[in-house]
Amino acid sequence: MYIARFSYDVLPSNRESAIDFIHREVEAARRNRLKARLLVPLTRGQGGAALQFEVELTSLDQFDQFRERGVGDDEETGRWMHAFSEILASPPGTVAALAHAIPAAFWYRRTVSEGTKGPLTYEFARKRIRLCKEGQPTTVVWLLIKRTLGAHPQYWYYLSNAPLSAP
Repeated sequence: MYIARFSYDVLPSNRESAIDFIHREVEAARRNRLKARLLVPLTRGQGGAALQFEVELTSLDQFDQFRERGVGDDEETGRWMHAFSEILASPPGTVAALAHAIPAAFWYRRTVSEGTKGPLTYEFARKRIRLCKEGQPTTVVWLLIKRTLGAHPQYWYYLSNAPLSAP
């Protein structure tokens, strides 16, 4: 079993609206026969999340399937995501910020070829993301990230429309 927890930082003035948005996410999970709940931390440290959504999963594939389905059809999910992001204190950021926030455990190392100075080795990670066009959420794709090894890695980003079940 897996527990996926999403943390949302909202301004106090937007707290009730955020709770309504998260309740819709909880209801969507329950419609898909998943155990889900809204968590409201009683205390929070500096920079800690104001509200959290938690869902219980039996597999990691189940997580991707749930996030791809969203809260309804594509149009409804797009409107929900756009409206919710408007009240977040920290709206979604750049691909670079996302890549730098990926924990070390999610990177895997591969040697891609033999170079003249030895093997060319990189680290790779992937993440399922939803693209936006003109501020509106659109297609769900894989973000593939490649980085060099060392203290100051260089990053490359790729998008893939491979199916959810792609290894």
